Amino acid sequence: MQGRNYKKVFPSLFLLVNMCGLCLIFGCHQYHDKELDNLFKIGLNLQKDRKYADAVEYYDKILKQTPNDCNVLFNKAMCLSMISRNKDALHILQKCIKYYPDQSTYHVHAAGCTLQLWQLQEALAHAKDGIATAKNKREKLMALSKLSDIYYAMNEPHHYMKLIEECAALDPCDDVIVSNYIVMLLECPDHELRNLQKAQKLAERLVDKCQNSPRAWFALEKVLLASGDVARAKEANQRALNALREVDNMPLYMETDHQLKKDNTGWVSLRQLVERSSMRYNKTSSVSLRQ
Repeated sequence: MQGRNYKKVFPSLFLLVNMCGLCLIFGCHQYHDKELDNLFKIGLNLQKDRKYADAVEYYDKILKQTPNDCNVLFNKAMCLSMISRNKDALHILQKCIKYYPDQSTYHVHAAGCTLQLWQLQEALAHAKDGIATAKNKREKLMALSKLSDIYYAMNEPHHYMKLIEECAALDPCDDVIVSNYIVMLLECPDHELRNLQKAQKLAERLVDKCQNSPRAWFALEKVLLASGDVARAKEANQRALNALREVDNMPLYMETDHQLKKDNTGWVSLRQLVERSSMRYNKTSSVSLRQ
């Protein structure tokens, strides 16, 4: 793996999904003060529209009156991390952890910021705290995923693969987690960790459970090619492209997915899978991947 050869590791899937829809986590907060409530709603809408710097301005207006409001502090930290102000974001998250040390989400995102700052041991500690304080499956998945990113950065393939396998077992219907695990079973730099038979079993099960998932079909295509079944691989490729055409919000879907493969994280982006398929069959996909 390339962990020692780059300076930054970018957010894992769960961090990005939560950034794109933070209102699902902390957007239900309401103030008795109508003005503060309106400011918070405006900030959330700007954040969902990916206008992070503008959202920060509105959160700052609230924090002038309620400086220890961790709902606002957390959302501000997420916005700052999205515009590469990870040191500032980390400082805010550490404040949140001081007030709520049993909040797994704070630890996981602090791990993400320290990882981007290349403070690997601190990131490791935050991720482990995130696992220890996880209260449900979603929180545990977020923490395990972040820990896997850290081990990838530390060039520890055995730890990385073990964690990805655990994530896949926790949620076998998560097409991103399972398809990524399948790809790693085929391409892991440590040849001892590769397992075509296991990858094929997982891929067949994934497309059965997630028939409308482009990632699931691309993963199956990759497995079939590895096993030499080109005819079925072409069929899987066509199913993948058909499923991709049905995605409702293509720009947001592709932007979120594209973030998975900045620099050398362990994730394989859907964009890469589409490009590989287009080259493989000497054709150009009719699906637009432009944002």
